[in-house]
Amino acid sequence: MTSFARFCICLLSIIVALFACAMYQHCITDDRLDLPFVYTHVLNPFKRVLPKVLPPSMTQGTAFLDVIAFMANLRNRILDNKAPLELDTVHKDKDGKGEILRYKKDREQQSQGEQNGKRKGALIYIHGGAYAFGSPEGLSGTVAEIETETGKELFFIRYRLAPQHRFPAGIQDCIGMVKWLFDNSEDLGITKNDIQLFGDSAGGSLVTIIAIELLEQSDLYPIKGVHAIYPWYNMLYDLPSAYEFSVDPAGVVNQEDLAPFMAIYFFGEATCSETKELNQHMTQNVQRKYRSAVKELGIEEYIKLLEDKIERFKSVEKQETGGIGDDEHHKCAKRYEEFLLKYQNNILFTPPEKLKLLNKTHFNIYSCEIDILRDDTYVMVAMLESLNISHTHIHTENCYHASFNDNTLAGKILQEKVVACMSSL
Repeated sequence: MTSFARFCICLLSIIVALFACAMYQHCITDDRLDLPFVYTHVLNPFKRVLPKVLPPSMTQGTAFLDVIAFMANLRNRILDNKAPLELDTVHKDKDGKGEILRYKKDREQQSQGEQNGKRKGALIYIHGGAYAFGSPEGLSGTVAEIETETGKELFFIRYRLAPQHRFPAGIQDCIGMVKWLFDNSEDLGITKNDIQLFGDSAGGSLVTIIAIELLEQSDLYPIKGVHAIYPWYNMLYDLPSAYEFSVDPAGVVNQEDLAPFMAIYFFGEATCSETKELNQHMTQNVQRKYRSAVKELGIEEYIKLLEDKIERFKSVEKQETGGIGDDEHHKCAKRYEEFLLKYQNNILFTPPEKLKLLNKTHFNIYSCEIDILRDDTYVMVAMLESLNISHTHIHTENCYHASFNDNTLAGKILQEKVVACMSSL
């Protein structure tokens, strides 16, 4: 058989596989999402098939992230999201550990405002992307509406990403840049007592961590408000929403994507992913801390309900044993242990006295109904309620993960809710 014939057969096989996946995806896609057919029924199945047909060397580390980045760019084009923002650098760490940027505006208008001596409040945006991709420019065209409707100055933080920079590099960068902005607020012409943080997905987790860390010195860093948008708080057991939307109807992040993202963030490559996929990544030490934290937080009944729900999901799924032995799983779990014990990776492990620091700010947390990370928010809300920590939980039904940055109906609804909360503070 000629090389051309082999190529044609391979190409035909890929087309058939994609078509089969698209038809499967058609059966489970939620029509409420108002997303293009080509995105939910073709692009997401293609993204799921690709790692299975490519050699492992092309689906780990930077190669895996390159594929994700390509899909994200294609996704933006399909959804007609606005072009990347044009941003000016306000401050850059000399060692490359973070950067603060600002939206390019009419300089004449800006200088007139500064001459009038008017000080504004500020909003600091921290992007998501599983700590491994994304950028400040990714807020897309929503920035103009946010600035106009809130009347506040909008800043962005660029932080170091995995796999080149693993945990906790990104967290350290964000804390350093937020501190710099507070310390230099007078020179920037902003009101120090009117600074709010907001971020989505991993960015939602980051703004929560920053607030907890900096509010210990609330006299120096009086964060006025925090807006955690569908945050990624949990790297322990998969929660019910991870099973309910194991294949994301919106085609953003599937259950099988979480494991390589975690491994890349911790280890710099997608090693030990299978151990996480099978929820074999928790050592006995981590499990003991998990049980202790649940008890200390007073959410045992709630967690029991979640665990019962998880078991029901598992009972209707085909359980795979995995391609590696128990010894390998034990070795991988040991590698995960030091990372999983950190509260920055699992909000459940936050000491209650640290969590109570959120009472010093206005803490707003946003969840979407059709979201693999929906229950991360629900667990956090249960913790806050149990500890009597002041907060506002805003839930949106016809909403999906990553919708905040999308030019869709769901995106606009969520953006309006976030802007309304920002403006009310």
